[in-house]
Amino acid sequence: IVQSCGFDPSGHKAVSGSSDHRVRLWNLFDVDAEGVKSLNVYNIAVFDTHEAWVSGAVMGHGYAVTAGYDRMLALWDTEVEVRNIAVTVKGKKKLAKKNFITAKNAASGPIWTSGPKNQHGFHGARILAMAASAHAKQVVTASADNKMKMFDVDSGVCVKTFEGCKAWVSCVAVCGEVSGSDWTEMVANGKSKGKAPDMAQAMGRRSKKSDRQTLAGYREVLAESGGR
Repeated sequence: IVQSCGFDPSGHKAVSGSSDHRVRLWNLFDVDAEGVKSLNVYNIAVFDTHEAWVSGAVMGHGYAVTAGYDRMLALWDTEVEVRNIAVTVKGKKKLAKKNFITAKNAASGPIWTSGPKNQHGFHGARILAMAASAHAKQVVTASADNKMKMFDVDSGVCVKTFEGCKAWVSCVAVCGEVSGSDWTEMVANGKSKGKAPDMAQAMGRRSKKSDRQTLAGYREVLAESGGR
């Protein structure tokens, strides 16, 4: 069962995460010498490092970030060489072994993995969803531990934890992107905690404030936090 899906900025590729613990990279369109697109869907590669359902998948320029029920994140190079897309085995077409990219192969495995095995203060329960910032330089995860966490895509470091929810956080969306000196400082400090009640107070409760006031409060908090 496909649990998550993300598209690259060009719209030519997609990445999907599944309950079989695998991530698949897909070609969607071919572009000829004159720049004309033609639909041509096929599986380019299989990324295999997660140990449970893959619940989040996003793409940037030339890379993908995935997250799973195993509480792990992984960064993948999506500019993989398209070679031997299919071989015939007993009359059926299958991906060639070279197109299976696993963590066991250091040369072609994930660029990094980040999780409870190599990072302190990680999620205490499964990751249920993930969203990327405007340019996919940061990702935010939502978890069954009632928390959200923000990660630096370049390094895999958790730079901020958001607390305050009283139950599972099952979805997340990101508006804009933190950049410049603000982001450099956040990555350098790492793992600082941001409390969700502060955001909730600024956004206001619908029973007390109008939608317009709620949006204004959100924009004010976003500006104070260095969001763009």
